[in-house]
Amino acid sequence: MDIHGVLEAYHSGSQYKMDGDNYDGLEWLDEKKPKPTEAELIAQFDELESRRREQKIDREADEEIERQLPTRKVLLMQARLINILLREAVSRGFAPTKDEADLIDQGRQMLQMAEIRRAKAERDKRKK
Repeated sequence: MDIHGVLEAYHSGSQYKMDGDNYDGLEWLDEKKPKPTEAELIAQFDELESRRREQKIDREADEEIERQLPTRKVLLMQARLINILLREAVSRGFAPTKDEADLIDQGRQMLQMAEIRRAKAERDKRKK
């Protein structure tokens, strides 16, 4: 157990001295707060470790999203290009069937949703 880390995280304003790295070496000098029991420190250590694991998982998930972003960017560029080509085809007299028009509309909606998600992800990233 990292007793120094637990004391720093949960009892940072308290006065104490440490001799070694275990509970027996903890001399509690704070008169305002009682000395935490070894069981309390162990529970706090477990909680701290759990938070660290969650943060590590979050970091790894963020890194995975970052690795996938270039792929998403390429797909978004392709969707934009298809949209431009379709507009050009329509301007030259291409008349899509009802099914084709529905697919074109779905593609445009997907493109708009992708743009919204991208903007939201960028805002969320800036908040961190």
